[in-house]
Amino acid sequence: PHTPDSIVTAGERMINLQRLFNAAHGLDVADDMGPERLIDPDSADELEGMLQQYYEEHGWDERGVPTTETLQRLDLTGRVDRTLSEEAHRDQQSLTPAGGQ
Repeated sequence: PHTPDSIVTAGERMINLQRLFNAAHGLDVADDMGPERLIDPDSADELEGMLQQYYEEHGWDERGVPTTETLQRLDLTGRVDRTLSEEAHRDQQSLTPAGGQ
């Protein structure tokens, strides 16, 4: 039997798996921000702050990748989950400029 909580958890699991898959295939913060031509330069900092808050509320790191704690909470710790997580972190680290900026 499904409960409202179990349905919410199932949705969280799907969203986090999607994030892992996307990050493992090269999508990053820039893809979440959208095309620069559509962003008002005066509100870009505010938009980035809102995006970081969104990541935090979902249990994702500053690059939008689900944290280990989030994956464990959602019981996304199987072999495929771990492989996606490793690929996502590896790919995202290769996108980070030297010095972590």
